[in-house]
Amino acid sequence: MATRPTKSRPPYADAETSTSLLEDLQFDLLGIVAQHLRMDAFVLRQTCKTMAALPLTEPMRLAHRILRTKPSVPIEYLGMRATRRRPLAACYHITWTEAGYWRRREWRPEWAALVALVEQVPTNTLIDAFLLLPASPPNVHDILAARATFGKMDWEAASDARVQWNHARRVVRFVLEDRLWMLCCSKDVFKNANGDDVVKPMRDTTATRLVSRLVLQVRVHNGSTSFFHTMYGWLQFTPFLLAAERSNLPLVKWLHRVSHPINTIDARSQAGNSAYSLCLAELKRTHHTPEQIRASETLRFLASISVPELAPRDEYVAYEDSA
Repeated sequence: MATRPTKSRPPYADAETSTSLLEDLQFDLLGIVAQHLRMDAFVLRQTCKTMAALPLTEPMRLAHRILRTKPSVPIEYLGMRATRRRPLAACYHITWTEAGYWRRREWRPEWAALVALVEQVPTNTLIDAFLLLPASPPNVHDILAARATFGKMDWEAASDARVQWNHARRVVRFVLEDRLWMLCCSKDVFKNANGDDVVKPMRDTTATRLVSRLVLQVRVHNGSTSFFHTMYGWLQFTPFLLAAERSNLPLVKWLHRVSHPINTIDARSQAGNSAYSLCLAELKRTHHTPEQIRASETLRFLASISVPELAPRDEYVAYEDSA
């Protein structure tokens, strides 16, 4: 018995069916689809009218702008010079110097436009955008296939885009690293449209959540070189030492739970201060009464986990003596 002939489906039929199904979904379901697609949602917006009308989240829009922001120097220069910082996590023997500090900040003028963009964003939103950026840049074939998003591109332009994406993600990570110090002090510091600092005080619990995101998700270094990219690097503080000095008890407890003892109980500043001595010195410097110092919950917790109760030493005097 002869079989009934069937019409062959065009190769794009399945794509048209998928698009029509998306257009039939409600906006709340489309939002969930966009979250799972991450940056691929921008490609889909070019083929589906309903997706094009979907308002995306602020981190996703920011991530898209980051990927489209070009460096302020020729792309060939970025391709030749490695902007990857020295692996400080494995270099406990290195010494902070002001000259080294400025060398490690060459990326700021090279990416001035991108730095100006991301420095105006609060830390929590910037972390969300960073996590949306591809961990590794797509290959040239993938970039060419995404021409609907980035416009017509030749092979050379696609190769430049690969270099650009790789460096742009690194720059955002550097900006987040620079914010770690103030976050440990329970302050979120970013810029306004005029380039002036906006200081947003936070609850200690909120600061702890942001620091935990930087350590666990962004993977910033948690140790004696954590602040070598700032002007405070000469102190050789770990985040635990800084949190203890500022009496941020929730952050002290969290760092003690997730960090190695070398960065918490056994950590010492360049002057040889322990977390206990730094906390005690700061309480005295801010004119706390002896009764308030004895009632300090941070000091009580540090003593309970066997942090040495060393006599405080002046950091500036010790640094000048060692110079």
